[in-house]
Amino acid sequence: MADNYLERRMDEYRRSQQGATVKHVRPTLSTLRPGQVAVDYPAMRVLVTDGTSPSGQAIIKSFRQFACRVAFTATDSAAANRLAQQTGAQYHPGAAERALERLSTAGDPAELIIDLDNSLPDHDTLPIPIGALNAGHEATAAWCIFAAHPANSWSRDL
Repeated sequence: MADNYLERRMDEYRRSQQGATVKHVRPTLSTLRPGQVAVDYPAMRVLVTDGTSPSGQAIIKSFRQFACRVAFTATDSAAANRLAQQTGAQYHPGAAERALERLSTAGDPAELIIDLDNSLPDHDTLPIPIGALNAGHEATAAWCIFAAHPANSWSRDL
């Protein structure tokens, strides 16, 4: 518990030094636009592979909006560092399996894995239907949030 507290405080300090602010917005019934859905979403640890892809960026931003702790992997380190600064997500260079290992070793394992580059074929990952992938990046992110919500049937026991 102390490690998570220290990690959060260090992340807050780094963001304040860099001037980046991460705003977590929870829509209310009065601020919803047509087609938007508000859910009471529990904060969870999410790992996204290929986080700098357009779909990965939309997914990371969407989960960060719900105050989830997001880690991601990417091949372009410069773009990954910019994304990490903008969103407050953690960039893990290298293979996705190494990122999973680092998160587990730190005592904060991923509860949800979204494998966009198919680099984790042996792990349980979130199934994304072709329709959501073809509908655009926001639709992919919305599907991931919907599927990962505990009220839905998709779940993974740890």
